[in-house]
Amino acid sequence: DGGGASHTIEINALREDGISPFVDTYKPTIDSVKFYVNGTNIQLGNTISGVVDIVARAKDGIQVYGGYNNGLYKMSYQAFAYDSVTPVTDYFSSYQFDALPNNNYITNVYAPGSNTSTYYYYVTNHIESDSYWDTRYIDTGDYVVAVYASDIQGNTDTAYVLVTVVESDTLPPASPILKSVSGDFANNLTIEWYPNTEEDLKGYRIYHSFDGVSWNCTHNESRLTRDKTNLTVASFPNDLALFFRLTAVDSSAIPNESDPSDIYGTRLTSTGPKILIVDGFDRTTGGWRNLSHPFAMSYGLAVDTCGFAFDTYANEEVIDDSLQLSNYDALIYLFGDNDATFNHTEQALLTQYLEEGGNVFVSGSKIGYDLGLSGDSLDKIFYNEYLKATYVGETTETDSVDGIPVTIFDRASYPLDDGTHSSYDVLEADYIDTACGSVLNLHYYGTFLGAGVQYEGTFGDGTDSGKLVYLAFPFETVYPESSRIDIMERVLEFFEIDIGISDLSYSDKPRLFQNYPNPFSQTTVIRYSLGVNSKNHSRLTPYTLRIYDLSGRLVRQFAIHDSQLTSIVWNGTDKYGVKLPAGVYFCKLVTANSSEVRRMTLLR
Repeated sequence: DGGGASHTIEINALREDGISPFVDTYKPTIDSVKFYVNGTNIQLGNTISGVVDIVARAKDGIQVYGGYNNGLYKMSYQAFAYDSVTPVTDYFSSYQFDALPNNNYITNVYAPGSNTSTYYYYVTNHIESDSYWDTRYIDTGDYVVAVYASDIQGNTDTAYVLVTVVESDTLPPASPILKSVSGDFANNLTIEWYPNTEEDLKGYRIYHSFDGVSWNCTHNESRLTRDKTNLTVASFPNDLALFFRLTAVDSSAIPNESDPSDIYGTRLTSTGPKILIVDGFDRTTGGWRNLSHPFAMSYGLAVDTCGFAFDTYANEEVIDDSLQLSNYDALIYLFGDNDATFNHTEQALLTQYLEEGGNVFVSGSKIGYDLGLSGDSLDKIFYNEYLKATYVGETTETDSVDGIPVTIFDRASYPLDDGTHSSYDVLEADYIDTACGSVLNLHYYGTFLGAGVQYEGTFGDGTDSGKLVYLAFPFETVYPESSRIDIMERVLEFFEIDIGISDLSYSDKPRLFQNYPNPFSQTTVIRYSLGVNSKNHSRLTPYTLRIYDLSGRLVRQFAIHDSQLTSIVWNGTDKYGVKLPAGVYFCKLVTANSSEVRRMTLLR
């Protein structure tokens, strides 16, 4: 074996003249011995467990008699106790080339990395089949592995490698629990999480995504060690929504990675309004059975499409942290089908926020059951006077909801997931009525059962007018995504949050606004303003509008000149007029001193 190319110093012993010189005093050489998880390319180091492949790099070459020598004839191994004398396995002869093997067996002999001049041998395999060293049936501790390489004349090299056998560990850590993903006005993005408590925890891995489909690991356990509970990234760009999930990794010889955490996101801004998404969905015994969920991202994607910056926090962190809710122009609470919703501390925080004129959007199918039916007197007061609802009962008529005329959902209709559209089946949901001045805005389809309320006015002892939208079903179960975006647009328009569109013709800063519609299948309108000089309203230098795909490839570019508020219509084609595939694209307004980015979704 190991013949090599015509310019190597080895020749297969089975070839013609392959045993010349017949008298050979030069022994083979074993350069390295490595250990892998059987059947994989996962290298173990010298701490091993389970079923193991032994791979050796070996050769039998010396530059004599024209540059050739006999090739390797035989590979074998045996494991010994730490004393290197007491055997713990039988002597195993991997292969002995007394006959020319079938070419179909080449991957049983040669490991990845082999070529015609370099040979990595699977020492644990047979020629005809896969095999391995099974360490599960020996005691844990230190052992010596001897690997032997022999040529046709019986010259042998032996490599001794010290290994430590540990118990097989296939149990991953628990999924980490995110606290928050947020950004500040200084362009610092921060991810925080609660610490895992496993004794063998090595660290964490953070994955990011623009669309919740394609994920990339940006930081792993080499940086995010077991003592880390946060990560801050400086100089993060504004107006770019990004979503994160976290996994935990243990220190096993074959590292185990946990299932991912919930998915939280943020979009930074340096000057504009900001929305806080609060995740209160912890239940795993209802319609959603997984230990973690992606639903805060459903809200974040919709908020981003509407053109607003946002942060995401776990509701426990809102309770425990010194977070100032008044810093946010709106609060969005998601409870899914949780039957434990606002506790008294959260009620106090929300009471103050609403009395000071805040805007709140609440969604969940068991909020009325928890507060309006099962709650104590304080819960019922909060439910009636601050969520502006009366609990009536539960319904299984949850196929869809219809908007009530002259409300924010006038003439709208939204289907709800039955468990086949990427969220979960709403088995039962509250149906509600108005309270303390609110208005019903949605009915469950085919009924007159209330599915949502809206309210504008003062709350409690407050003197400032606030606004509330409460849905008695989970927002995330609305499908498709365009319907969720429509709901979010209507809610945020009702809140009348100023995003700086007034007097845009005389803004001294270039601005890029969210395209509409988004998602789109045929055409979409991209609105922008180049800005004018604040003193004399003179036009600024013309710049460009660029469209990139998810990989960062520039697919379309427009030159723009008008400093007044204007727009272009994009039909989803590249510069050659070829239709682009469905997916996520990014529109970037590039000016001399700044740039803004918006996320767009093209459907086909």
